[in-house]
Amino acid sequence: MFVLYFKSTIMNTPVLGYLIESFFYLFIFSTFYRLAISNLTHFNWMRFYLLASLLLSILLPLIQVPNSWLSPLHENLTLQHTIKANISSLNISASELNGTGFKPDDNFNILSTLIPLSILTYLIMVIYKFIIFFRNLLGINKLIRKNPKSKMGKYWIVASNSKLPAFSFFNYIFINENQKNITESELQQIKTHEFIHSDQLHTLDVLFVEIMAILFWFNPLVHYAKLKLKEVHEFIADEKTAVRGKTKKQYAQLLLKLTSDSNNIGLSTGFSSKQISNRIFTISKKRSLPRYKYTMMLIIPLAAILLLSFSYISNDSSVSFQNENRLNATNNNSSLKIGSINWVNNTVYSSAELTIATGLKVGDNFSKETLNKRIENAADLYLDNGYLFANIKAREIPFQGKINLTFTVFEGRRGKIRKIEVKGNKNISTQAILNKMAIKSGGWFSKAKLNQSYRAILSLNGIDKNKCWPRVIPGEPSTFGNFINVDLVFEVTEK
Repeated sequence: MFVLYFKSTIMNTPVLGYLIESFFYLFIFSTFYRLAISNLTHFNWMRFYLLASLLLSILLPLIQVPNSWLSPLHENLTLQHTIKANISSLNISASELNGTGFKPDDNFNILSTLIPLSILTYLIMVIYKFIIFFRNLLGINKLIRKNPKSKMGKYWIVASNSKLPAFSFFNYIFINENQKNITESELQQIKTHEFIHSDQLHTLDVLFVEIMAILFWFNPLVHYAKLKLKEVHEFIADEKTAVRGKTKKQYAQLLLKLTSDSNNIGLSTGFSSKQISNRIFTISKKRSLPRYKYTMMLIIPLAAILLLSFSYISNDSSVSFQNENRLNATNNNSSLKIGSINWVNNTVYSSAELTIATGLKVGDNFSKETLNKRIENAADLYLDNGYLFANIKAREIPFQGKINLTFTVFEGRRGKIRKIEVKGNKNISTQAILNKMAIKSGGWFSKAKLNQSYRAILSLNGIDKNKCWPRVIPGEPSTFGNFINVDLVFEVTEK
């Protein structure tokens, strides 16, 4: 139960919920890369996959799938609860249709302290990482300003006296003048290698992944993707340089000659690295068959599946925890006032109409118990208009000593009465009972009319008032319209 509450709390915390979703997306993408892609030699396609996986892990958690896409899934969940429900009192509320929530113990309120602390820690580390990022930018700028430069076509060759290995940054090529035992031919290969980095805009990739590493400093998968992307950059440049050179063997020997323990500037793509043996092995590796490049395109259906899965989890959690808030003790404090009232995803009724239905007003005293009752009033608007599957999720956000309310509405499809059955009657005719009903076959479902019909049946002489109830049985979606067929069964017992 603690795990369920923790999930609900986190998913209702925008920053942490986003970070956790992003982590999961990148975990799936990285796992797929490691198992199915990392051993291929289609390097440009691998570069595309790594960049796409990072970009999608940022964007997908921000995307909200339209409720209409998920309505069949959500309605099937709702149908299960409705079929099981014995609506003896006819108080058809959102909670009865969608299940009951879990009310956490007060001991779990420690999360309300841990979450702000975690966010503060996250922000401090982001600021620290950004400082390092800008310091590296300033370091490259200093190298450009302090060292002699020469123009070679569209490139600037910067003759550096530092111990840094050769590297490129956009169209600036940094060459270590202190490098010994390098022939003129080998020096040209080094420049060719760095020209390829520049032509393919690898620096943009590096800057992007560095910013990702700052924002997601806690996520080891981002650092894994960063390492693999820089590795792929080297594979691309190595492959093209070796092809232009005399032999792959000679190029491999040049790589060994340039092996250095010197660290690159964090924002650069360097010629030499600690993975030098892997680069040499890759140069001589047999090329992958052309058809294997399309393996990278599987990221598209993979992303779609993950997006729909998380959207379903989000909607499902709103069903299970629709009226819960992590600050229970705070919510029951009658001194708190309602700060704002907002409605999301409502199309049938305006926000003003729904607010009036709840009877809530900005400045009113906040009460959890009152809130739950007022939500039912808004849900009744939908139930009386055929929206049997409507669900309203309430979210309470403490802000500056007030509670801001956000109501998210899942409207679903309307329910139309397909048939009405009466069971258990012997002396009173079925038609006599049907004539008393305000709700009719072919009409839209209505809670008010169902209540009225129920009271009309109880008014008949010979009906046992303690043994009479209706059952609402949703059926299949209609093939001729955007609605759900609903059957009503009135179980009666005669005296």
